[in-house]
Amino acid sequence: MPRVSIITATYNRPEVLRWAIESVRRQTFTDWEHVIVGDACDSETEALIRSFDDPRLRYVNRERNFGEQSGPNNDGLRLATGELIAYLNHDDLWFADHLATLIAARDRLGAELVYAPPINVDAAGVPTCGATSAKLRYDPSHFVPASLWLLTRELAVKLRGWRAARDIHATNPSQDFLMRAWRKTKFIVCVPHVTALVLASGGRPGAYVIRDGSQHAALFASMADQAFREQLLTRLALDASREAARRGAGIGTSANRAAERVLIAARLHPDAVRNFVMRRPKGHWIDYLRAFRGLAPLPREGKKKNEAVD
Repeated sequence: MPRVSIITATYNRPEVLRWAIESVRRQTFTDWEHVIVGDACDSETEALIRSFDDPRLRYVNRERNFGEQSGPNNDGLRLATGELIAYLNHDDLWFADHLATLIAARDRLGAELVYAPPINVDAAGVPTCGATSAKLRYDPSHFVPASLWLLTRELAVKLRGWRAARDIHATNPSQDFLMRAWRKTKFIVCVPHVTALVLASGGRPGAYVIRDGSQHAALFASMADQAFREQLLTRLALDASREAARRGAGIGTSANRAAERVLIAARLHPDAVRNFVMRRPKGHWIDYLRAFRGLAPLPREGKKKNEAVD
């Protein structure tokens, strides 16, 4: 039994999945298994995974397309055997020390879930840094992609895995998962070391149609260079400094932040409340995101009344 089970949900993007897998195989921590769950993928995905000829890779393909990652991720959790769980989205990349860094922090702190700082790279190659708190503690105003997490299997089972996008008010099933983890555990900790890059399809129109993995290939090669991470962080620091000078205090921003703090104190996800108040149906985000990516909408199995905020 490996110490870490890595779970990847994928759907017909072998040109980017290749580099996600390579970033796992490059980890300095080697006691892992990689469970890859295809969401009714075509034969290209299986051919790619078999081409690695690596017994640590396990591939299963769903017979029926679920349409988003919560279903495949739950399949992966049922198949996982490790004490710890890490998720890796099929279009994201890990630095070689990702697992080693998060495991060391988790063991030292005794946290049930730790995560790396969110660093997103857009289609033009521009990096941006997501939010965390001064105390490096998660709260639901932070967007933390699943590729950055390391958690105990016990916590994942306690949460009963991921809830489907159709069943939640929150924008994303991954953030709904974090919110529920936050409610159940004492603390969730951000480890102050950049160990991954997020290349979200939500910022790349038609990503599932264009089928271009050139940016991932280039970044994967750059990440092997010891100087690349320092260059990346320097660019982020300079960009943040310029942006702070441009925006100033911002009355509207302060008011929005204050409202978020009130909702969080009430144990409510700000995003879920916003969507509920705006009368957006459950699952509206996955409808938008699938259309943006060039995919067909998911069928709705009957209309449900929005009776409460999750």
